[in-house]
Amino acid sequence: MEFNAVLDREARPENLNEGFLERKLEELDGLDVGRGASYWLTLARITELTLLCAGTYADNGELAAAGDLLVNPRLILIHVRGEREPLVKERRGSMVAQLRHRAPTAEGMVEWLKGNTWVEIRKESLLPHLYRRLEQSGFLAQSYLESVDRRMKRVADVIAFLATWHLPEGCDVGGRLRYLPRQDWEFVGGNLCRFSRTLFGGLGEELRRLGGGGPDNSRTTSESALRKWAARFRDASRPAPQFAWPGAPGMPVLER
Repeated sequence: MEFNAVLDREARPENLNEGFLERKLEELDGLDVGRGASYWLTLARITELTLLCAGTYADNGELAAAGDLLVNPRLILIHVRGEREPLVKERRGSMVAQLRHRAPTAEGMVEWLKGNTWVEIRKESLLPHLYRRLEQSGFLAQSYLESVDRRMKRVADVIAFLATWHLPEGCDVGGRLRYLPRQDWEFVGGNLCRFSRTLFGGLGEELRRLGGGGPDNSRTTSESALRKWAARFRDASRPAPQFAWPGAPGMPVLER
């Protein structure tokens, strides 16, 4: 319970980044709490924050940062023939660029890589890692797992959608939307993530209920609680309500 109380206090928008989320995952795994309902519901809360972070990145044009959470492995090792220690691949760089100086000729670079190197993914990207653990837990209702999967796909769709604009990385997407006609604004807004903290908060409520004396290690208890929220899971993974056109004063550029 103390871990979740700290998580509630620290999970402010300005703190949400990959480093913070990884630290919280490591802290959770370091706790001596077993693998009962409290553990899996807390892991689901970290997953909710990771989805929120990825969606916010994507909505604001931080496509590389969103991609890091969704598809770009956190740690890749490059093994080079004849060398005892592997190299750490640059996170967003190419192997060709990183190892260009090792090939005998620039023209033979690709063939040299094929014959002399192999890669090892040591840490996959955070969202697939979390989803796989939740899926394999045996504790979580299918409706919840489906909601996580839908939102991961939503992030991927938004990255692809905004990438077609060829916007500079991290540009002010909301500022650009202000110059679009209302019809175009609403179309773009309907294709953003705009995730909420609904399930993060709701999972915290369930954990507090368990902490108040409810059974903690029963698979059926956890499944029952999560099935009870099936409608909330479906609602949270749907697109947000109609995007607000900025014609009225005081409208936010982006809803989060």
